[in-house]
Amino acid sequence: MEKEQEKQNESIVPPVQMPGRTLTRDLTEAAAELIPGGGLFTALYRVTHPALADRLRGEWEQTISERTNEHSSRLGRQELALQDLQSFLTARTSRKEAGQAGLLSFFRTGMLASLEKIADGRGDVETQKGLAQQLDATAPEVEEIISSLTAARDMLSGEAEFVEFAHRLDDVLYGQFGKVGIRDRIQEVITTDIRQPHVSELARQICTEIREFNRRVIALASTTQNGPLKHEEHR
Repeated sequence: MEKEQEKQNESIVPPVQMPGRTLTRDLTEAAAELIPGGGLFTALYRVTHPALADRLRGEWEQTISERTNEHSSRLGRQELALQDLQSFLTARTSRKEAGQAGLLSFFRTGMLASLEKIADGRGDVETQKGLAQQLDATAPEVEEIISSLTAARDMLSGEAEFVEFAHRLDDVLYGQFGKVGIRDRIQEVITTDIRQPHVSELARQICTEIREFNRRVIALASTTQNGPLKHEEHR
C-alpha cells in the first residue's frame, strides 16, 4: 500500500531528447536504405524496434492516462463521500431543529393552564395578569428559537429530501396552528376585558389550537426518526 502511494505521489517526468542515440539510429537506417530491399528491412525494423524516444513517449503517455484515471476515480470517491457527509449533517440538523421545536410546546404547567381556566369561565383579572406575565417571560427564548428554526427551514428547503420537513417546520411556526399566531391570540385574551362573554370562547378556541399545535410538533419529531408517526393525537 505504501509503495503504491509513493508511486502515485511521484512526479511524472516527460521524455527528453537523446541527440546522440537518435543520430546513430538515423545513420544505421540510412545505410540500410542503400542495400537492395533495405527499405523493407527498415520498415520492419521500425515496427519491431521502435526508437527509444518513441518508446519513452508511449510509456509517458500511458502513465499520464493511468494517473489521470486514478485521480478521476479518487475525486469521484471524494465527491460521493462529501455528498454522504452533507446528507448526514443535514439529517442531524433536522433532528436538532425538531428538538428545538419541541421547546415551543405548550404544557399544562404554563399558559395552557391559565387559558383552560379562562375557557371554563373561572378566569378573572388576576388570571389575565398571570397569563400576561407568562407570555412576557417566555418571549425572549421563544423569539430566539423561532429565529433559529426559520433559518433552518430556509436551509433545509434547499435539500430535496428535506423539503417536506421544511414545510412541516414552517407550518409549526407560521401556519394556521403555528406558534406565532397562537401567541398573538393569547395576547388578545390578555388585552380583552375578562367580563366580555366572548373571551372564554376565544380561550377555548386557543386551547384547541394548542392541542393541534402540540400534535404537529410531535409529528415533526417523528419524521426525523425514519419511522411511522407514533402519535396521531395529543389531547
